[in-house]
Amino acid sequence: MFALSNGSVDGYKQRLAGTGKAHLVRDSLYVHVYRDPAAASLDHLGWQMRQRRQVPVDRIGADDLRMIEPELADEFRAAIIIKRQGRASDPAGIGVALAAKAIARGATHIQSRVTAIRPDTGQGCQIITDSRTYQVGKIVLAAGIWSRQLLADFGFTLPLEAERGYHLLLRDPGIDLNNSIMDADGKYVASSMDAGIRIAGTAEFSGLDTAPNYARARRFAKQARQLFPRINCDRPEEWMGARPSFPDSLPCLGEIPGLTGIIAAFGHSHYGLGMAPGTSMIIADCVTGRRPRVDMVPYHIGRFQ
Repeated sequence: MFALSNGSVDGYKQRLAGTGKAHLVRDSLYVHVYRDPAAASLDHLGWQMRQRRQVPVDRIGADDLRMIEPELADEFRAAIIIKRQGRASDPAGIGVALAAKAIARGATHIQSRVTAIRPDTGQGCQIITDSRTYQVGKIVLAAGIWSRQLLADFGFTLPLEAERGYHLLLRDPGIDLNNSIMDADGKYVASSMDAGIRIAGTAEFSGLDTAPNYARARRFAKQARQLFPRINCDRPEEWMGARPSFPDSLPCLGEIPGLTGIIAAFGHSHYGLGMAPGTSMIIADCVTGRRPRVDMVPYHIGRFQ
């Protein structure tokens, strides 16, 4: 996971260069706030693991925490901060900007529903859609949770499940946050976005076809008030998304055995935004026949067969 996510902030900045949208990724801290100062200990396993990987972390007390985030409730009396982080103020906007840059460089965007894929049997791969069939040189399968269905015809039975995440967007919060903030007790995160303040932090395993349970999102209003006494929760918007998760939290990357010309790039669970720049470099190497910069064994699709 570290090999894929390390350097992602700089990776986004490089890719957004020239788009006019570089401001969508901002330098930030990741602030984990604690009510009990004794619980904010860098001796805990999770923080020890980060420090072994040279992740810059620090512990601060109540006074410094108020300077960093003045809107926090007084009950939070300590924090552990992760430095040299980034915040995406509009994740969808980043995708649109990068797509526009790719199109400007010669890519073609086609919006269709893919019903099947076929490997190369000598004349190229096929992508079968609801409008027509496309003959292509190679396919990068990056269809998230739906990648499992597209591979089922080839005998792959993958433990890929929809880890459904919910968030609540407060359109008119009345406050601003300087960084992303996690309540270390409740494990939910608040971030200022271009659209408002987003509160997230839940996972639900109930398949693709189950109706959303938006009560999971609405309960974040109460938690937002616990974090920020002055926040306005009058204009809440619920959201749910199906994140593609494997049991080991690693994606499937690289060539797929027996399927010539089809390259896997799916299964990043809820780390996809952070792992995307690193993944793109690996997949570019796979497509062009270069040796990837990392050991590909941990991401091989065969680990589940």
